[in-house]
Amino acid sequence: MSTMIWPIYIDRNKSRGEGRKVSLDNGVAGPKLKEVYQAAKNLKFNPEMEEDASYPGEWYNHSGRVFVETPIPKKNILIAISEEIKVLRNRKQNKKR
Repeated sequence: MSTMIWPIYIDRNKSRGEGRKVSLDNGVAGPKLKEVYQAAKNLKFNPEMEEDASYPGEWYNHSGRVFVETPIPKKNILIAISEEIKVLRNRKQNKKR
């Protein structure tokens, strides 16, 4: 089953009304499309990226979206991707040191 993931779904800087679908604890600040794609790839969700797509609530912002192939419920996918982005950011930050 294909599931659509917009970066705004896991953005802790956005409110639920603006489109966030996970709790603040499970969200990440300002997730980038490439981070969402890389996290989904690391989790073996077979992602496909659409870079020029705009989230309907922010039609003026071409944030892009990622489609993933997995039978896991959407909420669990979002939390897993968010947690993987946190791991990726930690690795990147530790490399800088």
